[in-house]
Amino acid sequence: MLEFEYFDCDCASSEHTLRFLIENDIRFEDWPPELYTEVYLNHYESFWKRSIAGIKYIFGYKSKYGHWDCTILRYEQIPKFRKMLDRYEELVKKYMIKKEKENE
Repeated sequence: MLEFEYFDCDCASSEHTLRFLIENDIRFEDWPPELYTEVYLNHYESFWKRSIAGIKYIFGYKSKYGHWDCTILRYEQIPKFRKMLDRYEELVKKYMIKKEKENE
């Protein structure tokens, strides 16, 4: 079972959308629930810019800032974010209780 939550950036750019997935697959009872985060990966516009980035990567070039972008969560999204984390915590606790009972 997968549960999805989307969070849009305050800047309204679709490239800054965060997607969270909570996976709690009952077919795999030995695996704990997992929380995944998906982000949009920025892409280079032209072939030449992608080629230059690839060559830099091959030779080990690293920007001192890394390859980062950001998402600014709006204040109104806090309850939704908290609810998602509470749901994940609830699933993990159920899993841990179940495992403790099995080990007794």
